[in-house]
Amino acid sequence: MHARLSADGGLWLAHPVTTKDDALIAAYNEQPDAVVIDLDPQWLLSVLTLVDGISDVTRESAIILVAARTQPVTVDLVRRLAKSDLSFVRRRHTDSGERVVAALESALSGTPWLDPEVQESVSSFRG
Repeated sequence: MHARLSADGGLWLAHPVTTKDDALIAAYNEQPDAVVIDLDPQWLLSVLTLVDGISDVTRESAIILVAARTQPVTVDLVRRLAKSDLSFVRRRHTDSGERVVAALESALSGTPWLDPEVQESVSSFRG
């Protein structure tokens, strides 16, 4: 994914981080327009805490969550997507980053992007 996003001349990418603390420090120091979180299965349970932390230190950043298609989407995550302006992308094995670029473009223009696989679930929580 990093390689695909690097190919887009309109994007500047900070270095990837591997811990939640590093992610929060980088977000605070860089104040990015967007933060892409490629969910590692070990972070899945604490991702909402990470999202809250990044939201607290950046305030204006669009946040895009990316998860492998095989990762389960928890009810808590769906509820959070329904009540926030987070974008969510399901990464497919054949993906070359187009979905993430689409999510970035949409989020940066003020409209969260939701993967079609979760749109129905999120809509049901929105009522």
